[in-house]
Amino acid sequence: MSEGKIIEIYNKGISEVIDVIKTLSNQIKEQNSQIESLTSRVKSLENQVSKIVIIVVSRHRQMDLKRKLKV
Repeated sequence: MSEGKIIEIYNKGISEVIDVIKTLSNQIKEQNSQIESLTSRVKSLENQVSKIVIIVVSRHRQMDLKRKLKV
C-alpha cells in the first residue's frame, strides 16, 4: 500500500483506519493458515521423496551386488 493511500485512509477517520487494519489482520490470518497447510504438504512430500530415494538406492545397491557376484 502506498504512502498516499495510507494518508488517504487516515484522513477519512478512525473508523476507516480500524476497518483497514481489520481487513489486513484477516488477510494475515488467512495467509498464515495457507502457510501452515503448505508447510504440512511440503513435509509430507519430503517424506515421500525420502522413501523413494531409499528404495532407489537400495535397488541400485542390490543390482551392483548381483553384478559383482556374476563376475
